[in-house]
Amino acid sequence: MGGCSRLIIQIHTFLYAIALILALKVTDVAVVPGLSKVGLSTLNGWFRNLWHYNDIGYNKFWYYLTEVLGVYIVCSVCFLVRAIFPRDDQVRRIRRRWSR
Repeated sequence: MGGCSRLIIQIHTFLYAIALILALKVTDVAVVPGLSKVGLSTLNGWFRNLWHYNDIGYNKFWYYLTEVLGVYIVCSVCFLVRAIFPRDDQVRRIRRRWSR
């Protein structure tokens, strides 16, 4: 994949992130009593009712699962990718030191 196509992918990803943030801020905003406002509240309500949250109440398992998936696994993958695939300038610097 060339540098130009990577740049295009990065720009599109950035624009999609901005669009999602604007949608959360502007579209279908509902007030949560005593807390704050929630954007895309219909979608949020659908996900909340997906596992019948109102019937079973708070479940510690789902909180723990999302914490593990969101924090530990994602950060570990980022560190591993960074360690396994160093940038070209870092590889050149290491090779110059070893060739002396």
